[in-house]
Amino acid sequence: MAQPGAPDAPLTTAEMDVAGGSPQAQAAAGFINALAKAARAFVLYDPSNALVRQFLGDYQERAGRALALGPLALEVRPEEIAAVGEVIYREPDRERSLAYRLFRDGVRRVSIEPGVPWPELLRVLEILAIRFTGIRQSEDDVVTLIRSAGFRGIAIEAVEGFRLEDEEAQGEGHEDTSALQLAPPPGWDEPLPRLPAPAALAHRPVAAEALRDLRAELDPAALPATALSAVRDLLAEAARSGWPNPYPELDGFAGEVGTFLLSEGDLVRAKELAAMLARGGRAAAAAAVARHLEDPQTYLGLLAKLPDDAREAPPHLAPLLAMVPLDGLVDALGPEERPARRALLLGLVRARLPADGAALAARLPSAGPALAGDLLRTLAEGDPDRIPAAATALLAQPDRALQDAALAGLEAARCELPTVPLARLLAGGDEARRIRVLDLFGARGEPAAFHAVERWAEERRELSDAEADAAGRALASIGPIPASRVFARWAEKEKGLLGGLRKSGRKQALMRAAASGLEVIALPDAEARLHALAQAADGDLRGHCLAAMARRRTRGHPHG
Repeated sequence: MAQPGAPDAPLTTAEMDVAGGSPQAQAAAGFINALAKAARAFVLYDPSNALVRQFLGDYQERAGRALALGPLALEVRPEEIAAVGEVIYREPDRERSLAYRLFRDGVRRVSIEPGVPWPELLRVLEILAIRFTGIRQSEDDVVTLIRSAGFRGIAIEAVEGFRLEDEEAQGEGHEDTSALQLAPPPGWDEPLPRLPAPAALAHRPVAAEALRDLRAELDPAALPATALSAVRDLLAEAARSGWPNPYPELDGFAGEVGTFLLSEGDLVRAKELAAMLARGGRAAAAAAVARHLEDPQTYLGLLAKLPDDAREAPPHLAPLLAMVPLDGLVDALGPEERPARRALLLGLVRARLPADGAALAARLPSAGPALAGDLLRTLAEGDPDRIPAAATALLAQPDRALQDAALAGLEAARCELPTVPLARLLAGGDEARRIRVLDLFGARGEPAAFHAVERWAEERRELSDAEADAAGRALASIGPIPASRVFARWAEKEKGLLGGLRKSGRKQALMRAAASGLEVIALPDAEARLHALAQAADGDLRGHCLAAMARRRTRGHPHG
């Protein structure tokens, strides 16, 4: 921010809004910046335009922030406005300058009290918008309009009949040349020359080429392309002629073109404008346009235009929807979203992968269970390498629905399994979730999971028949040879006085798991071992072993 004693520092309003300085000066700069933008917006756009509402909201917010620090006293100068001894606004272009319009009408000081009501602030904005429409107008000046408004929280100090310093300098030390400037042309008092006789009115056809060019210029659809072309030509001239950088006139015009393109929803050309400014070395102007392009609010209108039953993006929206940020798409996936539109939005998320894989994985824990499952399956399709870490984060959540979503994602993705968190889930939870983990281990056949399943089966107090069957199948699928050794140990007779007479419930469960594993194991002696296990068993376990032998033969395993 410009400091006292350095009035010629070439700061723009936007730069003063973020430059260093006292908190009061920064807040005042933000307020004046928002006031100037909103006043110009009233002139440039229809009052119902979304950008006008956005500028009004920013103006109200900045006013509240500035007045929260105490009364606001603004000193008005020809090209700048100061507060608390610091310059907070400077604009040398009188056509654009808020300071010049206030100074021209005689305003020298504006005082605003903290408790000023919003209608008074809004009325000040309307008065300035009126004065922004031109320099010479027949309506009352700012001083008259403000005084007639009868404000209670806003006061001004004004002068009458002033002249700017440059106008005063022209009048000092120079002779009066107004008589020469107003001298009539030679022969002004002589008779007018005789005009020729008027010709008959005749109509001529206009060439089709001339009409086509004229209609193209008048077509509203051509205005965005024309505006972008104007910026391109100005950048080329700036590079050729060595214009300074930054150059407020060029940067300001580019900013207005960006605002126009965004208000028209032409995000493709707005993005092209930002890239064009960046290539031309106009970093500040490019960043201003890019900030709007990165704002999710910019894209809500586009997403709202998607038909509820659309399964593909309409051709006219497809290039624009490709620019919607990932967060905007995820936020649009509400729980009440219709299936067709939901599939379309998930397809747009899928198109961001794998580039936005990390950002999508970070959103999963905070998403609801249904959305987390959909996003995890989408991540499995577009960036499967991130599934283990993403699923681990979900498995660590206390919400069981999120844990189920993680399992669904792991079932859909062909990736390495996070063995440790899955083994932790195997040790707790309900039976259905444990069986699901065992089936997942068995389907992938990862060696790291073998000992986790073996230890879990041997240490668990009770195993249901379904859990025992799933554990045996999982071990057989992960490692047939080490599984056969485990099954042999589980099938051994218990030692002790009651050995062979009565088997414990845990022993019965382990023998059932061995039988289920031998049913699917790809070893030639599996049927013989199943037969021996059936001979050593009785009751339901014996029946299970015989049924396993029958199913094995039906599937065509070798008899051994």
